[in-house]
Amino acid sequence: MKCVLTLVLFVTALTTWANEYSSPPDHRQQRQHDSAAWLYSIGQLQVPTRKWTEGEFQHSWETCSASLTGPSHKRGRYLILTAWHCLEYYTDLSRPIRFVLQTSSGESAHRHARVVADGGGMRSDWAVLSLDQPIATPTISIPIITPKGKALIKAPQSRVTLAGFSRDSGLGENGKKLTFQSNCRVTGGFEPDVALNCRAHKGASGGAAIVVQTSGDVETAYLAGVISQGNGSDTSVVVGSEEFFSALQSSY
Repeated sequence: MKCVLTLVLFVTALTTWANEYSSPPDHRQQRQHDSAAWLYSIGQLQVPTRKWTEGEFQHSWETCSASLTGPSHKRGRYLILTAWHCLEYYTDLSRPIRFVLQTSSGESAHRHARVVADGGGMRSDWAVLSLDQPIATPTISIPIITPKGKALIKAPQSRVTLAGFSRDSGLGENGKKLTFQSNCRVTGGFEPDVALNCRAHKGASGGAAIVVQTSGDVETAYLAGVISQGNGSDTSVVVGSEEFFSALQSSY
């Protein structure tokens, strides 16, 4: 009887340890009306997909995240950044990609988007899209695109934040809420990309890696990368802006 009780206690303790290990604390926050203004430059991307399955095409919607990068005065374009894999099954060009951006006043802007440049695969998981109409941005602070995002993320003094529309049933509310996690730290690996210890679920792909720098009383937000993938727990992988900076600039 004693052996059985000991075994039960051991299994219970092991199960408790496993649950704690597989479910670390969720340190994300939901965006609020008084959150940092640059968080409102991140919207949701809705991509109509088509996959050949069991002898027929299956149609569905892929939801990801994307960041508004500001207007181009040269061509009049408004560009957004996202992840390449969000567009992998976008093969029916007659169905438009949608971008939805919410301002801090609660209003939503709905735009159609088309692909103008991309990395072509998971090894360079980024894409640039052009919006069909401008978006007035009086309440949005658009981060500065840095050409050395990966280096900036890895700098010891950097404050890194990941933000996107995770589709988890917790804080992400199945993709209805933008969530963000600050003070992310580099864990290494995943070359040529960079891994951080912050949480991202499906839906956050294409979201932003932001580095905030402070000079006196002034804070400046830099868009340093795009979220490529995450394990929904304690690891997220980011494509540094070195990968797409030139393509973005030439797309303006």
